[in-house]
Amino acid sequence: MLRALRPVWDDLNDIVMELQPRAWSFTNVSIQSGLATLEALMTQRNYSAITLPHRRQSRYDVKKTKQDLQRDAQHLLAEDAAMARWNACARPSPPRRFRASDIRRAGINGSVRLNYTGLESYIRTVYRNPAICGFFSEVLLIRCP
Repeated sequence: MLRALRPVWDDLNDIVMELQPRAWSFTNVSIQSGLATLEALMTQRNYSAITLPHRRQSRYDVKKTKQDLQRDAQHLLAEDAAMARWNACARPSPPRRFRASDIRRAGINGSVRLNYTGLESYIRTVYRNPAICGFFSEVLLIRCP
């Protein structure tokens, strides 16, 4: 999809995308080709990648007490408050040498800012072992000052 949009890359602003590197082969896109296209886009548009962890969800459990449900509601309210104050460009970058498994998969405060090298490392880890990070991840490509 990104390759097909190449003629209009200069017209793009922020992009929210779902990365599914293990599914790229179903569209005849190799991991190397997909990463090269992503690198070209991020370089041309000077994008940073911001991970977008899913909202924390409480598991449905018929045995939950009233206190458990109240605690779950408080966590969701705290998450909503965090989203209202969230600034994508102010997200921290992980250490130079990080493991993709260190990136949290739940809660907006777990989002991190990655340059292309960091995103490539993350994608390669997901590709090799999706049990660590899941089969897909959402990211925001944004130009930060």
